Amino acid sequence: MEENEHVATPGREQRRRHRAGRLLVAAALLGWMGWAGWGAGARWVAAAWGPVDVARWGQLSEETPGTLWVVRQERLLRAPSAGRVLALVGEGEAVRRGQALLRVIPEGAQGGAATLWAPSAGIVSFVSDGLEAADAFSAPAPPRPPRDDSARPVSLVGGGVVARGQPVVRLVDHAELRGIFWPDRPSRWRPAEGQRVEVWVGAGGTGVPGSVTKAPAAPGGSLELRLERQPVEWLYRRLVPGVRLVTGRYTGVIVPSSALAARSGHTGVWVQTEGGPVFVPVQVVGRLGGRAVVQGVSDRVRVYRWPRWLGS
Repeated sequence: MEENEHVATPGREQRRRHRAGRLLVAAALLGWMGWAGWGAGARWVAAAWGPVDVARWGQLSEETPGTLWVVRQERLLRAPSAGRVLALVGEGEAVRRGQALLRVIPEGAQGGAATLWAPSAGIVSFVSDGLEAADAFSAPAPPRPPRDDSARPVSLVGGGVVARGQPVVRLVDHAELRGIFWPDRPSRWRPAEGQRVEVWVGAGGTGVPGSVTKAPAAPGGSLELRLERQPVEWLYRRLVPGVRLVTGRYTGVIVPSSALAARSGHTGVWVQTEGGPVFVPVQVVGRLGGRAVVQGVSDRVRVYRWPRWLGS
């Protein structure tokens, strides 16, 4: 029986292995060239037609809408005698301790005028809502804001003639103004005691600075504030709806959050220039929603909104 046996020689086996190795290297090179070409094409398309936004210098505020219940340290001062009132200070005026507030001039020829002096510094009002003793700092905060600020302010001096011992002045301590804030909707935000905040009412005006004195027991609950200023319009109301509690402000250049990219361990944005996209490292000051505030780029530069294919 004739047997056909193929016997590989050492030279032939070595050439076969070299040929297989060259084929593998060529395949890897072709694959890399294809990938590199596709990546370059993707970068070119992203640079040429990728959406861009104009970065703007500005400020973003982290705020929570809600309702504020004003808690004042206040007292009613009484007329030292009967007679006609002559006010020496204006409504809503800040006074110092020992300052003359009004004179009571007796009708007819019955003695001289009596002066009412300020026992402490504060803000003067000749209007009362009758709740001066009801709101105390030690009272626990209600679980929800009152439905209606039903108290209606009335004039203390009326027609200008008062009886002895009649309340004639409401003196509000502007150094001890507090408030209870209820957010309009549940929030995960849980402020810490001592955190600085601002209370804003409406679109204009200025905010009232303050700090948190008692944090909510649970997310979305009420919190207690110490306020550093008494707006005059708050003298005539206790329930203030439609306020905004500002808990953070971030100033810088505002860009879309999607424009932030990482490269070589640095966070930055890709800026559109005449010579092509340029990566610029930035410092992120804060993020709110879909926007970020950064420092490190100029105002009005054009940044790529989706920089994924521009490089890494």
